[in-house]
Formats: sequence, C-alpha cells, structure tokens
Amino acid sequence: MRQWAGGTVARGLIDSYPGRPEPVVVDITPAYVERQLGIRLTTQDICRILGALEFTCAVTGESIRVTAPEHRLDIGTGVVGQADLLEEIARVHGYEHIPETMLAEVIPPPRPNRELLVEERLRDLLVSLGLQEIVTYSLTRPSAKPGSPRRTTGIPCPPTCAWPIPSWSTGS
Repeated sequence: MRQWAGGTVARGLIDSYPGRPEPVVVDITPAYVERQLGIRLTTQDICRILGALEFTCAVTGESIRVTAPEHRLDIGTGVVGQADLLEEIARVHGYEHIPETMLAEVIPPPRPNRELLVEERLRDLLVSLGLQEIVTYSLTRPSAKPGSPRRTTGIPCPPTCAWPIPSWSTGS
C-alpha cells in the first residue's frame, strides 16, 4: 500500500477484529441427507466429505455433530446450517450422482381465495351490465381539475410531477 497508494506502514500488529466468533455447530443425520438429497450415504461417507472441507465431525449413534471451520463464515445454524451442509455434501459427492425423482408426497389441492373470487365475479357482473372499469392517471397538473390533490388531501405540499401528463391526453 505504501508503494502504490502512498500509505504509511505502522509498527507492530494492528487488529480491530472484535474477537473470535463462536464455532458453528450443526447436527445432521444420514436419514435427513437421504430424505433431502435422495441419496443414501453412511455416517462415514458424510464425515469423509465434510472432513475434506475442514469440518470437524463427531458421530453419536446415527447423529453427526458438525463443527464448521473458523474461515467458513457462510455456514448458518439450525435449519439454515443443515441446508448449508446438504449443499456442501451434494457439491462434493457430485450433482451427477443425485437421481432425478418425482415428488414422493402428494401436493395438496389449492385453496381458493374467496375474497378474490367474489371480487372477480362482481367485476364480471358489472361489466356485463354495461359498466366499464377504468384506470385514471393521478400525475396531472394540480390546476387540471377542481378536485385536484392539492385542494382535497389537506397536505400542504403533496408531491408534484416535473413532467405532468399533458391535458390533451387526459381528455381535459
């Protein structure tokens, strides 16, 4: 920095880092990996994959307690951490080894939005009776109509448009 930007070299060690972060620990099981990725891996396979990425694994029965290395600040905790580990396992194991499968669970039927259905039916009914739905422009000159926003809102200085819609396009 001194050579390229004219910086000053300070003596000693200067570090303003607030301190070491707490280690991120995530629990994961081979059954969870199989359910999410569709591939069956043993606890040894999972530990080997994560160990190659400098994660520390402690196996207790079928559960694996994984500790992320200090430099992996992208690994979350809880469910997010489990998803992060799944991503790493899938990436290292190889996406080409993950089978293409259909959903194993039935998708629930959609629930109709009653309010939206009533609104749409009412709109269709009014149109069938000869009414029209229109969308008006709100950004016009304040003097274009007697009921302009400046006069009706009570706001001392409502927003104005630098280039209002010309009167010939609004039918005024």
